[in-house]
Amino acid sequence: MEKSLPIPDLDGAMALIREKVLPLETEQVTLEHAAGRVAAENLDGLQPIPDFDQSTRDGFAPATEGPFEETSGLVRFRIRGEIAAGDTRNHTVAQGDCLRIMTGAMLPEGADRVVPWERCRVSGEFLELFSDELEGGEHFVRRRGSELKQGSLLLGGGKVISPEHQVHLAAAGNERVAVVRRPGVACFCTGSELVRSGQPVQPGQKVSGNRFLLTGLGRRFGGIPEDLGVIPDTAGELDSCFQKLAQQNNDLVVSTGGMGPGKYDLLEESFVRAGGEVWFRALMLRPGKSILFGRLGKSFFIGLPGPPPAVRTLFNELVGPLLLRLQGVERTYPRVVTAHLSQKLRRKKTGVMMFSGGQLFFKDGRCLVRPASKMEVPDCLIVIPAHRKSFKPGSRVSVHLVSAPFSPALS
Repeated sequence: MEKSLPIPDLDGAMALIREKVLPLETEQVTLEHAAGRVAAENLDGLQPIPDFDQSTRDGFAPATEGPFEETSGLVRFRIRGEIAAGDTRNHTVAQGDCLRIMTGAMLPEGADRVVPWERCRVSGEFLELFSDELEGGEHFVRRRGSELKQGSLLLGGGKVISPEHQVHLAAAGNERVAVVRRPGVACFCTGSELVRSGQPVQPGQKVSGNRFLLTGLGRRFGGIPEDLGVIPDTAGELDSCFQKLAQQNNDLVVSTGGMGPGKYDLLEESFVRAGGEVWFRALMLRPGKSILFGRLGKSFFIGLPGPPPAVRTLFNELVGPLLLRLQGVERTYPRVVTAHLSQKLRRKKTGVMMFSGGQLFFKDGRCLVRPASKMEVPDCLIVIPAHRKSFKPGSRVSVHLVSAPFSPALS
C-alpha cells in the first residue's frame, strides 16, 4: 500500500470533496413529492401571487364612480348582489351600486376598495356609509402580484424545498419542479464480533449498533441507504464484498470498523485489491486518525472507525457534507456558533484539532454548552483547537451544530 499520502486537516478534506464530488443528475417531480428535495435550478413563480385583486375583509365593494346619492356626509349605494370566495365570475359594479364581498373574493370591476362589514350600515336594499370611508385610508384589497410578481424568484437552486416553499410554489402555478436525484448509500459494518439486532448474542459478541447510525444518518442527509449487513474481519469476506461493490452503481459506500493497525484490520487492503483508489487514509483530526476516503468503481468510499461517537462526528463533519454536495446543496459545511462552557473541559493530548460531543442550553440569556455524557445524544460538537488541552468554566468555545439539513428551520 502507498504510505506517502498527505494527511489533510478538515478544511483540506472538504476542499478535496469539493474538487472530486459533483452534483448528481436532475429529475422532474410533482410538487407534492418535492418536500425535502433539493432544487436543481432557480424556481420562479409562473404566475403572480395573488393572481387577482383580492378582498382582505368581509364587507362591501362600492363603485369607484360614486354613490347612488349623498346627503350631509352620508352616502348610499344600491346593493346589487354578492361575491363569495371562490366565485370565478367577472363581476362588474356600476356607478351608484355596490356588491357584498367575502374575504378572499375577487374584487369586481368598477371598484377599487372594500369597506369592512363593521363600518357599514344596511338599510333595506341600500348600503349607507359616511363619505370619509371612501377617502384615503386602507383599501382592504390585496392587489394582483403584490406578494410576488410573475417570473420572480421563489427559491434558489441548491436550496432544500420545505413544505412552506410548496405553499408558495403551488400558489405561483408550479406543478412540477426540477430536483437533484437523491444519492444511494450502501452501508456495512466490519467485525467478526458483531451480530445483527435480533440475533442471539454469544459471550464475546455484541450487537452491531453502527448500522442504525449509518442508515439513519444517511437518511438525515438526504441519502437512500441500503444496509449490506455485517462483514467478518477476514480477507476473503472483505474481498468478496468489495469486488461486488466495484461492479455496482452506488453513489457512496460507507463502512465502519477495520481501520486500525491491528492484525484483523484488513479493510484498506481489500479495498485496494478490488481496484479502489485511496485519496487519504487519515485526518489531522480527532476522531479521524483512522479513516479512508477514495473511489471504488463508480462509487465514492468512506471507511469510518468503529466507535459510535466517531461515526456520529465524522458523519456530521465529512460524510453528511459529501451527501449534500452530491445533491447540489449550496451550503454544506456545519453551522458554527459561539458558546460559553458551563464546566471545565480537558483532553489528554494536544497536536490536532478535536471534536467533543456537547449539549447546548440557554441560561440568563447566554448560550452555554457542556460536554455530553456517554449515554446522551450530542446536539453539537465542541471544537478544541490543536494547541489547547483544557478550558475553564466560562470559556468561549466554537461549536458545530449537529446538522439536520432537511429541517425547514435550517434550510
